[in-house]
Amino acid sequence: MSLNYRSIVLALVLLAAAGTASAADAEGDRAVHYPLTMARMQAFYDAQLNLIQAAERDPKLGDAVETDASEPAAKTIARLEAQPQIRKALADAGLTPRQYVYISVAYMGAAFGLVYQQNAHGKLDTVYDAANVAFFKAHKQALEAMAAKTQQQAQALAGGG
Repeated sequence: MSLNYRSIVLALVLLAAAGTASAADAEGDRAVHYPLTMARMQAFYDAQLNLIQAAERDPKLGDAVETDASEPAAKTIARLEAQPQIRKALADAGLTPRQYVYISVAYMGAAFGLVYQQNAHGKLDTVYDAANVAFFKAHKQALEAMAAKTQQQAQALAGGG
């Protein structure tokens, strides 16, 4: 299986959404409330680049980062922990698989929470973490720049995919 940039990014987006769909997912609930910081976001994007590099070296890893968005966070964490190359890619960015999944879920929740808040005239449903939504809103421009830079770097790694 040959992975190109788009398929790798799609897999990472699906991974980022893991654990958010199941209300009965206690690990996912804890992840939604994991405090976001700029340092954690930088590590998250560094980890994504490391995962892309690892998948470029070993295309079989692409299957390991693909996931169903309804997969419970605990299962995603266990699956990532079971792959030494993925653990190393994350560790090289300063993260454990649990931290990577927690940041992914919290980040996605903050983004969705902001949209919800804007559409609900300032109200925020309790399913979202108010501090993370505020963080996302306050740092939206910087986060978008980080994402764009990571996307450019990923495209370069994947040969322009």
